[in-house]
Amino acid sequence: MEHCGGKYACQRFSELPQPLPPTGEYGYWADGYVRCGMSSKCTDIPDNIDPVNWMLYDRPYNWPMHPTVHWGIWDFNFELIRLAKKWYEVLGRPLVINDISLPKGGLLDCEMPWKTPHKSHRKGIEADILGISVISVGRPTGPTDKQWEKIYIKYKLLERLGLMYQEGDYNHLRFTGGINISTQY
Repeated sequence: MEHCGGKYACQRFSELPQPLPPTGEYGYWADGYVRCGMSSKCTDIPDNIDPVNWMLYDRPYNWPMHPTVHWGIWDFNFELIRLAKKWYEVLGRPLVINDISLPKGGLLDCEMPWKTPHKSHRKGIEADILGISVISVGRPTGPTDKQWEKIYIKYKLLERLGLMYQEGDYNHLRFTGGINISTQY
């Protein structure tokens, strides 16, 4: 699929693939994430998640509105996977990735009277991650909680990645197209 227009003209969209869980002797190959199509259905990941049951929590579909919301440009998906690997290594939990984009871009959450809270997601270069990615002690309470920023900085999660969070909407990640070399992130 291609999305044409703007800075990322004619970038190929690809779906964030089903993750490889950290099981058995090949656990180090784990992708470190699960997909969540509807955030209200992804609140039951236990603090002591067992890698054997990892795939029970990969719920990528959001029916009936949009059957799939995990499409992005290839470079962005690659950076999300790199972040997820780091996330799993330091936090021991999957990074729960929520909305990215529709298969051909476009608006998410179109409801009457056509409110578009996810309008920035239509280019396949932004994603939301969920607080359930953090154990219950120290878990951010919402997108505006500065606890997100503390986690990113403490574990240097965004260092050397082409991702940046938004000030005031800390669980919203955006592809920068460049690499963060600052030690602050």
